[in-house]
Amino acid sequence: MHKATILHQLAELPQFLKNLEFSSLFVLCDQNTQEYCLPLLAPHLPKHQVIAIRNGEQYKTINDCEKIWQRLIDKSADRKSLVINLGGGMITDMGGFAAATFKRGLAIIHIPTTLLGMVDAAIGGKTGVNFKGIKNQIGTFTEPYAVVADQIFLKTLPKSEMRSGLGEVIKYGFIHSPHILAQLESEPQNHATRIAQCIAIKLQIVKDDPFEAGLRQILNFGHTLGHAYEAYSHSNGPAISHGEAVAWGMLSEMYLSQEKTGFSEEEMAEASALIFKHFGKPVFLRGMPSVKEVSQYLSHDKKNVGNQIICTLLKAIGQPVTGISITVEEAENAIKWLKTQY
Repeated sequence: MHKATILHQLAELPQFLKNLEFSSLFVLCDQNTQEYCLPLLAPHLPKHQVIAIRNGEQYKTINDCEKIWQRLIDKSADRKSLVINLGGGMITDMGGFAAATFKRGLAIIHIPTTLLGMVDAAIGGKTGVNFKGIKNQIGTFTEPYAVVADQIFLKTLPKSEMRSGLGEVIKYGFIHSPHILAQLESEPQNHATRIAQCIAIKLQIVKDDPFEAGLRQILNFGHTLGHAYEAYSHSNGPAISHGEAVAWGMLSEMYLSQEKTGFSEEEMAEASALIFKHFGKPVFLRGMPSVKEVSQYLSHDKKNVGNQIICTLLKAIGQPVTGISITVEEAENAIKWLKTQY
């Protein structure tokens, strides 16, 4: 597997493209990135064709992926075509999967347009689509040839999208580099430094463990319960973003960490205050009639082994512990606890 080149400015892209051999160039975007982001990208591209799809996590499906494949066929894409995915995590995940599986694999470049995409979704080679409401059940490990993380796109984002990305930024602080958490408080607008730090951390982890056999599992912190929260909210409303779901997932998994891995009450209080400051209270759980409404999604989590629910927990801030098995009852206790926090 080749290593993705990281570019931090759109102006670097033309020279990079000159060094690639491709027969045709496609830009995949959604309705929002077509309107707000494509005009920023287009001047840096040679002749290209645009494929625009509906925006929203609810359209990250095989059915919508089929529409991308059909458009590639209609536009005469061949095995030497190059696909640029311009958008947030939904576009880089699904566009990456569509390209990786079309004619057994087209070359890919990701241009994330959200903070979450820049620090997480576009980095590391994971692609995927949701299946029957279950997050990222169908996918591949396919490295893009490049990732262009240009902050100019952050200016196009609403505050809700910046908050979503913050969930993944905070995750890096909890699992690897606590100084990111301190910097977030002292320099809240220093996005450039945080993006560079998070990309560097993830690239090193992926380099050491490209297929999530060991170390890379630390990146799953907050995602076991987080994905369940995300799926529940999209089915029952109000829908929360991926980053918000991860934030609540991290807090719930810290609750489990107190029992399972010795996470301290002091650090739990510190982490809770940080999450509440940036994400408010978990009001999406307010009308939940039963914790089973959330826990039902855990049985399909792709990290599970056999019938075991597998989590990454914390021994301390900056000290993750992978491969921890939890029971449904323990998970439901964590969900009940989170519900009491609003």
